[in-house]
Amino acid sequence: EILTLQDLPDRDPARYGRQGSGTRVVKIFSPREPEQATAVSMNGKEAAACILGWLDEPAKGGVL
Repeated sequence: EILTLQDLPDRDPARYGRQGSGTRVVKIFSPREPEQATAVSMNGKEAAACILGWLDEPAKGGVL
């Protein structure tokens, strides 16, 4: 189903699309790539535990 402005309860075009969007991009950047990579070989359970350990170490590059 395609909706048009006439299908919306508030038909003010200033409230929709580019005009109505309050989004502004201030800065765009690409994250730095790590200087060092780690290759591992392990079973699924070990790999899951290893990944959870990495995620739980923000000071060492983790994400949580």
